[in-house]
Order: sequence, then structure tokens, then C-alpha cells
Amino acid sequence: MSLFGGKKNTPNIEEIIHLILKNEENWLQQVKQRSAELNFIRRFEIIKETLPKLDKVRARDLIRMLMTDKEANLKNKLQDPQDKYTAIECLSYFPSRETVELLAELLGDKHEDVRLCAAGALKNHTPRLVVPNVIRALIKGEVLAARAADVLLAMGYLAEEALLENYPQAAPEVKSQILEILTLAKSPKIRPFLPEALHSGYLPLRKKALEAVEALGFQELWTGVLDGLVENNWSIRAKTLETLGKLGVQESREFVELMLADDDPWVRESAKQCLLVLEKSGLNENRTDMDDNSGCKKEEA
Repeated sequence: MSLFGGKKNTPNIEEIIHLILKNEENWLQQVKQRSAELNFIRRFEIIKETLPKLDKVRARDLIRMLMTDKEANLKNKLQDPQDKYTAIECLSYFPSRETVELLAELLGDKHEDVRLCAAGALKNHTPRLVVPNVIRALIKGEVLAARAADVLLAMGYLAEEALLENYPQAAPEVKSQILEILTLAKSPKIRPFLPEALHSGYLPLRKKALEAVEALGFQELWTGVLDGLVENNWSIRAKTLETLGKLGVQESREFVELMLADDDPWVRESAKQCLLVLEKSGLNENRTDMDDNSGCKKEEA
């Protein structure tokens, strides 16, 4: 009630939403004036209704205007199953260390949709804050490599350097995750780590090393790759044959031929496929050499 007994003039939420979506030139200033008396719940309702319909710039401006000094309330909304996704998106526009730490924790949430939402939110923050927190969570085993990669691959060289710096002292399971991320990033700087990883007793790390050699085409490491052919685990032998085929090093053919007599049928089939690939790449090399020689003779003539 007002001092004169009338009802208080409460801003109409629907009118504010319409004003936001209408997108007039001074829409933000008008919304600020009309929402000045609104509490957090009403402000959150406006954001929840309009956010899916706004571009990133307008969403950022609206959230920062309506939710300034309301970060604590937003964090409480993370406990609400219906509102936590909107709350996470709102937090993506508040550049603070505490917010980034919280979002990094959510990368380890038990629900994949929450992890994906948190990863998307972290991409809006500065690498200087994001990279240390995500790396820390990765080292502690608190986040899946896929979600960490989703964020770190968007962070550029700072993430690459941090991963390379943390690799040597990491546990084998974390090393395999770091190799996976750096392979996705096509980073040639992982080359010094691969010879040791190719001989690791931790099979997931060994597989990631083979994938890295294959993806980045480190042909000079083919002799180190060969050791996988005598591994007891059939999947490592099969993956080794696949990698040798992709590398296309003709000198490996005689070692691959021995695997045609392997005890495991899948390994034998992998050896056949590897030999076919090597034969094809060998023919291509010969054709290229013939073309080069033909070109030289024409020039001499």
C-alpha cells in the first residue's frame, strides 16, 4: 500500500519482455528504468523468458544489467533443476575468479547436459582465469577429458602451454587425457613425449600415443610404434597395425607380414588391411618418383 492508500505501481513483466524483444534503439535504458523495483525472482523470470531469443551481445547486456550484485542468488539457482541451466548461462557473463571456479566444478557434474552447459559458459570467460581451473580439475581427475577438451581447445596457446607444462609430472591416466587433447589441437609440441608414451605399461596412454603419432604423421617414430606388435593385448597390436598403415612407411612391411600368423583373428585381419594400405601408398610413391624423373628428363631435353 502507498502512503495514500492506493496500490503500489508494480512494473508489468510482460511489457518489459515485449520491450526487450522489440529491440528499440534505447531498449536497455528503458528496461533498466522499468525493472529498478523488481526483485531477483522477477528479474530471473524476464531473463529465462527472453534469453533463448536474444543474440549473445544483447543477452550479455541484459544479464549484466539485471543481475549485477545478484551472483549469490544465481549460484543458489544452480540447485533448482528447472532453473540451473539459465543460471549457468547467466554466470557465463560475469567475469570473476569465483564464477570461473564454480563453472569448472560443474564440468564434473554427474549430468552430461550440465557439463555441456558449463563448458559453453566457460568459453565466454578469459583464458587467464579458465585455463588454470580446468587444468587443475583435469589433473585431479574431477572432469572428463572430453569436457576439458571442449573448453581448453577454445582457449588457444595458453591452454596448449599449460597442458605441455603439466604433462611430465601427471599420472599416466591424466597423461593419456592430455595427449588426447593436444592431439585434437594438432599440437606438434607433443612429439618429445611420444617415444616414452609408446612404451608405457598403461595401455590407454599407449593407445593415445599411437593415435597422436598417426594423427600428426610422425613417420620418424615408426620403429617405436613397432614395439606394439609384441604387446600381449590384442587391441594394442591391432591399433599398432592401423597406425603403421596410416604412416605408410614401406620398411615396416616385413614386420607387418609376420602378424598374418597372429593368434588373434582381428589382428590377422588388421595385418591384411595394413598391407593393402602400404601397397597402395607404395604405388603412389613410385608413381610420384616416375613423374619427377619424367619432369627432369623433359627439362634436360
